[in-house]
Amino acid sequence: ENAKLYGKCNNPLGHGHRYLTETTVGGEYDERSGTLYDFLALRNAIKESLQPWQDRHLDLETEEFRESPSTGENIVRALWPKIDNRLNHQLVRLRLWETINNRFTLRRL
Repeated sequence: ENAKLYGKCNNPLGHGHRYLTETTVGGEYDERSGTLYDFLALRNAIKESLQPWQDRHLDLETEEFRESPSTGENIVRALWPKIDNRLNHQLVRLRLWETINNRFTLRRL
């Protein structure tokens, strides 16, 4: 069944990726600073959100993926609220790159 669902990504022991995240924030332009959002705060929000998953087998070692597999789609869905809450709900788009050809995108409507 696993092979039918996941094709070449099927592996009973799991397999890993080095994901890349791309975040887009919105907000009011601050003329004094010339920015929409504090870049250091953005970087820290992303880092803090990802840190618990760093070098982990997501399906076996994290609560977020106990009930659903850590597909790219599920990872970006689980990551959105973690980052968005840290950014005062100013997250506009979150993209997770799995490979150069595979990416998963969520957008605020």
